[in-house]
Amino acid sequence: MFPKLPEDVIDAARAIFAGANERVSALLMRQPAMHEEGLDFNLVSTLDAAGPVVLPSGTALVIETHWLGGRRHWGRWEISDIAVVVAVRIRGGLLARKVALLQTKRLYT
Repeated sequence: MFPKLPEDVIDAARAIFAGANERVSALLMRQPAMHEEGLDFNLVSTLDAAGPVVLPSGTALVIETHWLGGRRHWGRWEISDIAVVVAVRIRGGLLARKVALLQTKRLYT
């Protein structure tokens, strides 16, 4: 069972991902022929720029990104382009963690 997160954690995570979505979407609108990797790098750099955030509830929100692109495959299958790890800590202890693997061909269609 996933623990109940404080509202400020949810609000902060939504704001960070909304900002990243806005940046990449605006870039795609201005440069519709941009290569997928450029969009990937912009998404990753925007999420990375958020850094660890300590919120008024005393919790820390950490969003880590990992670039998995570059034609790496497992056998004949490509694993993913981007990994996003969201961790919530309180007083140094891990409260919750979620991992998402993104295949960007599905993001930018």
